[in-house]
Amino acid sequence: MALFQALSSANISAAHYETVISGFAALLSCWQPQFALAAQTYAIPDFAHIADHGLALQQDITGFSAPCCLPEPAAATICSPEDYLGYSYVWHGASLGAQFILARLRASALNTNYPFAYYQQLSQQSQAATHWPLWCADLNTYAAKQQLSTTAITLAAQRCFSQIIDWFSVLPVATDIAAE
Repeated sequence: MALFQALSSANISAAHYETVISGFAALLSCWQPQFALAAQTYAIPDFAHIADHGLALQQDITGFSAPCCLPEPAAATICSPEDYLGYSYVWHGASLGAQFILARLRASALNTNYPFAYYQQLSQQSQAATHWPLWCADLNTYAAKQQLSTTAITLAAQRCFSQIIDWFSVLPVATDIAAE
């Protein structure tokens, strides 16, 4: 996806960075209540740790010169425990690239202007390479104990990933990058 490829560039612009962070903040603002309701409704552990991300995103946005005005993202479709686990898989899996992106952001000219709180938090969340396999094992163990459909979890993860791609593809800077 071009918008995220721009994050790994040594020449990332402030506009690109602010759009990505604002996009995640808008998505989180829309999806967080749905994650919380699903976790409560289905009595599922907080696999996504989505609530932790909101403060870091707000810390990043506070430093922006002008807040982005973005359309409302599509709501997450979390209607079952399988949906919740699929969406959690994608959201939590996003932390895997955070260490790479954070290193690139710190090496960029943006380093003196932004705290990178969101990517810092994601990076810490996935510090060790062993974290992801352990997290997946916990999710798989939970799903097996609850006799949940792995096919339904996979389909929910694919749906979530598609929603994120669709959301970011309509953001102003994303359409500019795609045209380059």
